[in-house]
Amino acid sequence: MESIHGVSCNFPDEPASPYTTYLRPKKKKNHTTPFSTDASIYIPSAFLHPAGVNFQYKLIKPNENLQGYLAVDLTTPKLNQIHHLLWLAGLPRPARPLHRQKLINRSVALTESPDEHLVWNESQIFIKPIPEYLLDHEFWTKELCPHPDLHNSACGLLLSYAWLISCKLDFQIAKDERILPAEVTWDAWTLLIREFLEWIDNTERGPLPITYINQRYQFGELRLTRLNSLYRFTPSIFSIRNLVFGFMPSSTCNAGWIGNQWATGKFQLPKTMYRVHVGLYYIYVYLYRDNCSFMDIVVLLPSLFNNSVPQAGPEGAEELGE
Repeated sequence: MESIHGVSCNFPDEPASPYTTYLRPKKKKNHTTPFSTDASIYIPSAFLHPAGVNFQYKLIKPNENLQGYLAVDLTTPKLNQIHHLLWLAGLPRPARPLHRQKLINRSVALTESPDEHLVWNESQIFIKPIPEYLLDHEFWTKELCPHPDLHNSACGLLLSYAWLISCKLDFQIAKDERILPAEVTWDAWTLLIREFLEWIDNTERGPLPITYINQRYQFGELRLTRLNSLYRFTPSIFSIRNLVFGFMPSSTCNAGWIGNQWATGKFQLPKTMYRVHVGLYYIYVYLYRDNCSFMDIVVLLPSLFNNSVPQAGPEGAEELGE
């Protein structure tokens, strides 16, 4: 009963619409370990993780911040930032096995960065050695399955090793190149990967799984020169640092070496290009490092506009690298 202007009125209850729908809350997907305990490979080691890792000039200690360490060791934030452009740097297909990498005269360069994993440049390909904890069923259950981002990145990384190691020859190359721990046997590896691939077949559809696999692994090998270009000139991630360093700092030029070669006439780099490159680097050092003051920039920049070549700069600024 409701009252309108002091008059009591009875309104019949409004019948429920036959089209009324009730939305059920979506259930979170259950992230499970992609292999059984029988396929787990135990690596005897007193310390499973390092004492500390350096990430963006910060020390991360796994015993104090395990999830932070796993994020550094497994995730690919740099590649995910430009995922919509990765088709320009690689094809959406699995990476070649290790023996095929050897056949096309590529050497293996080890890296601990998951962003650099399966990136190739001229005659080498960067490969991250498999983290030993990815072979441990108990570690997956306790530390990876409760965190979807870590779980998806770990599944993608493990899938990449299934691409690289497809036969006994690949397995031997992986052991020789220290991609796999020495304690892993061929039978144990085959059992683990077999169960992992069966788990993918039971949970995914299509040739390239996307639900439980990080999107970076929709692509296999990525070309470094194109990644450098994408990182330098993509507007959404543009910065002075990306313009100077590109995707991988180790791929940039050494300013001191260029200066010496240019001064002796052995390296014909246009002076304007050299001045712009080094000038941008010193501006980056001033903006993002603590060991360079504004006066350092004032003193160094005039040398870029005469015939002299800067022989030294702030600490750590002699070369365009990290």
